[in-house]
Amino acid sequence: MLIIGLGATALLALRPRLFSVTAEVAERTVASLPEVQSYAQTLAQSGAKATITAEDAGETWNVHIYEIVQDGDSSHTATFGWYTVDKKTGRVEKTL
Repeated sequence: MLIIGLGATALLALRPRLFSVTAEVAERTVASLPEVQSYAQTLAQSGAKATITAEDAGETWNVHIYEIVQDGDSSHTATFGWYTVDKKTGRVEKTL
């Protein structure tokens, strides 16, 4: 996008409206964190898989990292952690 006639200050003021982190980007960002990569590698060594999902929470994404544990005919999730990702800035915070 080209905006003619706007100075740097005006462009910075527009930035929040021009940039928004998607659920996919939030998931990939959290997946790239060293502690999440280590968790995923540990699970992979035991034949399991880490699952990462992003849930819309208004101005942020709530990103859940977990393993699906099979227990006979049933299953449950074992949570590794929750993170929030700001949709405007991409800032990541661990919440659990």
